[in-house]
Amino acid sequence: MREEESRKRALRARAMIVCAVVTLAVVCGALAAYGGLALLDARADHDGGAPSGAYTGSDSGLETAGDTAAEDTAGAVDTSDTSNTSDTSDAADTAVPDTAEDTAPPETADTAPDTSEDTAAPDTAPPDTAKPVHVEPIDTTGAENYVFGTALGEGATVEDSAFDDAVFLGDSRTEGLMLYSGLTHGDFLWHRGMSVFHADSAKYRVIEVEGEKYTLMEALARKKYGAVYLMLGINELGYASSSYEKTLAALVDRIRQIQPEAVIYLQTLMPVNDAKAREKKLAAYITNENVEAFNQAIVRVAKEKRVVLLDTASLYRGEDGQLPADMTADGVHFTVRGYGKWADYLRCHVMEKETYFALCA
Repeated sequence: MREEESRKRALRARAMIVCAVVTLAVVCGALAAYGGLALLDARADHDGGAPSGAYTGSDSGLETAGDTAAEDTAGAVDTSDTSNTSDTSDAADTAVPDTAEDTAPPETADTAPDTSEDTAAPDTAPPDTAKPVHVEPIDTTGAENYVFGTALGEGATVEDSAFDDAVFLGDSRTEGLMLYSGLTHGDFLWHRGMSVFHADSAKYRVIEVEGEKYTLMEALARKKYGAVYLMLGINELGYASSSYEKTLAALVDRIRQIQPEAVIYLQTLMPVNDAKAREKKLAAYITNENVEAFNQAIVRVAKEKRVVLLDTASLYRGEDGQLPADMTADGVHFTVRGYGKWADYLRCHVMEKETYFALCA
């Protein structure tokens, strides 16, 4: 009897062991399958859509394709109350640090091109290359002395109130101009990751004003301005400069249509610091060679469309052609002192409306 009981217990034990092994195998198989699917999903997030040669790796610290449309950093717009620039929506966490003036603002690199379907199908050829652009300023004392496609020369410094009817259009560097430069007059319409390909896209309503979201051009149309300053291009460096130039020219036409009584300013792209950009693992196409190719495009558009050219790049170009290392934390964005230089330049490079429209006649 005892032998029979022992045999039964042994059989039950073996049966339990077999069940445990089978269960473990099923669980392990399920986990392996789930992990494989997750890996495929992760790869899909970074596959396709990017222009030839463009890098949007997840370890770059940059926006990946498609992220810009869902980003919650639109804000700091319609600042008609010029005494208060703290209403910056989700960008409130980038308040000016209580440190020395050359402390870099928080890194908010937005230089990965968005390749979603609303990018106006830009060319996918590698960016053009060119020698550095050095735009020689000329005397602009009278209307007859200015030539479109040349840099506006330095004039008398204006009071900040001269920008009360101005609007600054751009990306995160325009955000920095608003937050850190000390220029508190005028409106700032910006979004991190903004590009010429998105500015008038109905699928890219990311500019929030009074609880409503607009495209950059829709936001521009909400009120009348006397001056429009455009700074876009750093996020487009992964595209061919020919595609950028064509879209920029169309955007200038759109701005003129929306604001026919405004002086339109195109600003050349400030250089980057190649070494720091590589150190911070920014995309490989973010180079001064590509920046200068885009600046040549900006000069041509300013000449063709008869708008004022501001050579803001000259402020930041060191003897080696680089953005000085002590003026940037990530190779692209500026320190507080760097943004102040930008505002100082704007204050002494202003064209009177009468002069501008006399030239355009």
